[in-house]
Amino acid sequence: MANHYPHIFDLKNKVVVPCPPIIVRPIPGVHPLGTRTIVGCYGTWIEVPPSFDYEHIPHVFTIRQPWATMRQVEPLVMTVAGSKGQTYTVRRSESGQTTCTCVGFKYRQDCKHAQTVAKL
Repeated sequence: MANHYPHIFDLKNKVVVPCPPIIVRPIPGVHPLGTRTIVGCYGTWIEVPPSFDYEHIPHVFTIRQPWATMRQVEPLVMTVAGSKGQTYTVRRSESGQTTCTCVGFKYRQDCKHAQTVAKL
């Protein structure tokens, strides 16, 4: 295979895509003769030889999934001032979930204190 398309495997940098690439092959009797095999995802496609298989993808593509690299949130406990001078304790867990000791959070499971800390 490398003899027919040496440029595919001689790339200095792999092609970066946001999802696992798929191989699109022409279907005999459906696609016109001469239709080529391509591989990629979204707007990134390259022509490959008909013998190209999924085992070759790591040699050509680097998959970068932004959603797979979610940042770790540090647990946090803060004392915040309410609008009428009260103080409340807001906690943020490692999963990013916040809780507050104010009455509003007790009834609605949300409050401006928790929302503010969640943004930190």
